[in-house]
Amino acid sequence: FGKSSTLRLLLLLAGERPSIRSDARYDADRLRETERIFRDDEFERSVIRAFQIADELGFHNGALTGKAAVMPIVQYLYEYTDADPDSESIGRWLASVTLNGVFGDVTTRRVLEIARSHVRASGEEGFPAREILLDLEAKGADVVLNESVIEQLVEEIDYGTTTRRNVLLSQLYVDRRAGTTGYEVDHIFPRNHLTDESVLRDHGVEPGRIEPIRERRNHLGNLQLLAADENKRKSDISPGVWVDSFENGGPEGSADHGAYFETHHIPGRESLEYEQFERFLDERTELLTELLVERLPRFDPHRDETAPA
Repeated sequence: FGKSSTLRLLLLLAGERPSIRSDARYDADRLRETERIFRDDEFERSVIRAFQIADELGFHNGALTGKAAVMPIVQYLYEYTDADPDSESIGRWLASVTLNGVFGDVTTRRVLEIARSHVRASGEEGFPAREILLDLEAKGADVVLNESVIEQLVEEIDYGTTTRRNVLLSQLYVDRRAGTTGYEVDHIFPRNHLTDESVLRDHGVEPGRIEPIRERRNHLGNLQLLAADENKRKSDISPGVWVDSFENGGPEGSADHGAYFETHHIPGRESLEYEQFERFLDERTELLTELLVERLPRFDPHRDETAPA
């Protein structure tokens, strides 16, 4: 968890300004309160439980822009030990602040202070995600996460946008987590092939389509999660050849294509040819967007639109 994160969290719980001060000038009474909290067994239980809940919702360590996003949840669990934390509201909070980059729009200290005030006013009725997000929106932060925003995120987030990419990919798989040691992010159509003009020409891609294909090689629609050993075996194998290997009890132990297509949301075998890449990307992007709209906990106070975590 780290010393700085622990200190910031303790300051948050003690009512002090939740930031590390270079001059170390803290209120003496509140500093003593941080020590009392640190020695309280309930503090450790609240930290562990908060991160367990976040992980269950798909917001594990690799899918968080920082641990500060979980701190208001720790506060709620610590101050209301017998309350139902309401995982639906927690999921909505984590999805909105992570995918919208709220901690970039407003300073971490200010976000935590706003969240703290609403948690303390909430009582045991569940984590006050809506109240916090509305307050942050009034301070200039982008907090809306509706169907339109999700569609935009699918187009913007690619292989290089690590944390938010991990959030989306983790939501698309039932039991796989992007950004963990167990699974690796793989390009369905190998990235090296999509940048090699000779490879594309050999696979029947017309010259005028080569540059547009290169530009979309890292698109979310071309990404999947494979176990580390699977990814090593696949390497730069063409997707059609990789899928065909399943007929002989391939790397995923499947005797047919169906399990692979279902697990990775692949439109169909015929789309796995290089000359069909753009069609494949469009069709799979549509599938992924539909799934994310269904699975992500949405938040749009202006239309009173919410969806369960």
